[in-house]
Amino acid sequence: MLEIIAIVIFYKRLGALLRGKGWENPIWMQILVIVLWIGGMLLGGFAWSMYIAITKGVDAVDQISWEIYPVMYISALLGVGMLFLIAKSMPSRLLPGVPPEPIQ
Repeated sequence: MLEIIAIVIFYKRLGALLRGKGWENPIWMQILVIVLWIGGMLLGGFAWSMYIAITKGVDAVDQISWEIYPVMYISALLGVGMLFLIAKSMPSRLLPGVPPEPIQ
């Protein structure tokens, strides 16, 4: 449930950020929020499982319970955070001194 709430919040904030810079249709960047969140969680879970398997042995992977979730959330936040960093560094499409048109 937390994943869905986080994805919706980040999806809307990224759209507002890009629309404020004059990008009319930021849907592809917003879809990347979903892809990077899910991919980050999967990659984080896989990496943590590999770490546990290497350090504690293969049998310890069966004992992983709640400790994998913080790792998965952190890796998902890192992926989405990099997307926001890219979006903030993108140039504005607005002309200097011209206010943006209101979105209808």
